[in-house]
Amino acid sequence: MITNNPPTKFTNPWQYAAMFFLPALKNERPSTPVPSFILTDTSSTFDNTASLTGTTKLTRSLDSRLSKLKLSLGEHHPDIVCTLSAIGDASLQNGDYDPAMQYYTQALDGAKHCFPAGHPKTADILCSIGNTSMKLKMYGECKSNFNAALKIYRSAVTDRSWKSDADGMMQKVEFELQHKIASTVASLGSVAFAEKNYSASNIIFQDALLEAKRAAVSGVALDRIKPSNKSSSLKEARIFVSEMFNNIASVSAEQGDKAAAIKNYNNALALQIQEMGEDHYSVACTLHNIGTMHYRSGEYQLALKSYKQVLKMRRYLFSNDDIRIAEVLLNIGAVHERADEIERSVSAISAAYRISSRHYGERSVPCADINASLGSLYARTGGCDGLALDYYDTALEIYKLEGLTNSDQSVKSVLQSINFIKKKGQGQTQVQTEQESGFVSATEAWLTLFGNYCGSMCIPDNSNDGPWIGPNLTTSPLIQSHNLANSTTVTV
Repeated sequence: MITNNPPTKFTNPWQYAAMFFLPALKNERPSTPVPSFILTDTSSTFDNTASLTGTTKLTRSLDSRLSKLKLSLGEHHPDIVCTLSAIGDASLQNGDYDPAMQYYTQALDGAKHCFPAGHPKTADILCSIGNTSMKLKMYGECKSNFNAALKIYRSAVTDRSWKSDADGMMQKVEFELQHKIASTVASLGSVAFAEKNYSASNIIFQDALLEAKRAAVSGVALDRIKPSNKSSSLKEARIFVSEMFNNIASVSAEQGDKAAAIKNYNNALALQIQEMGEDHYSVACTLHNIGTMHYRSGEYQLALKSYKQVLKMRRYLFSNDDIRIAEVLLNIGAVHERADEIERSVSAISAAYRISSRHYGERSVPCADINASLGSLYARTGGCDGLALDYYDTALEIYKLEGLTNSDQSVKSVLQSINFIKKKGQGQTQVQTEQESGFVSATEAWLTLFGNYCGSMCIPDNSNDGPWIGPNLTTSPLIQSHNLANSTTVTV
């Protein structure tokens, strides 16, 4: 290429030599996705978001009811506060975080007029605001509200001036307060985890575990006084204890302490299976985290077995088109890529895309994210730059339609990846191969261990295999075939 630019003048001969010996600048290649851990969502302790269905319709219905209530009862009435909180719950479940925050803020203002100072219902709303702030990644606001709620809960345990006959028997109130204290502490641990402050998160979750065990003791006493056919207070408390074991294990895995992670995951699974059975969403959540731990440890065969077991359980618990199926398929696709099984990876990710497009719509941000993932997969695969650019262009188009700007991390990542491919095509960048990064292809080994079960056939119908968890889990049939009997009994 002929240019009109004047030749560069070097005043130092070493500058001339450096042109030939300095390494070329490397443009960052698209990175392989790393599955994340799932922490327990304690928001269900304070509201009904875990069980709400048809939330858009529910929000409209409650809005109509609210207008009628305000006309008959006035602005500040306990029923108004309850309805505002319910609309906030529906909005939160529907992903409408800003409206949820507005409803909760109105409910909090009403609660200060309706309930005596220090009443736990005020703390419940503060926790709902904290959960919404968590979704919006407003961590400072989040911690402030959780700490304010925690102060009210702790004070309410010793100061009963707020209590009335409408609050029910004292033993039940005491159990609920202890359970809410444990849940609020756990929420603060989740904030620290989201901020990647794992040392603080571990300490906070350990505190939440102790609070949960105290609640379990109160649950025993409550069940003796007032046994219920519908639910057991002790069972509820033990389930929460198992969730704290799961969270502590995930923190240990992030810190690279695999032995502690396995121990705590085992404790979580033993309690979960004992209290809820093998086919429960909480069990699937813990198995998912075990798969992620193995993935991050480079044990891809074990990670795949865990994720496949989660896929099988979620298909049993939900439907084949449930969005939670898509989440685990994306993780399976990431594992297959690490085994250099590109076709299987594409199959799993494409199946996740079909589910997501039906759930969110083809022109949605989640579907754009999957297009970007496929683009990155092909960008990391030799000779597929054209396909990669097609997927990146589709993702970029959707991002722009959804109002995302170039400053958004998703858009920036796609633009950087497109730039990487174009520069690579012009010979302006060095491409680091998988072998250079320390990855060794394991395609033949994986073909021997696993069949081609991705996408809609990711789990064979006759497969009863569960994941390898570690020693001493439980005698449950879920893992008996993996020689994990003689479990350690967990008591609270």
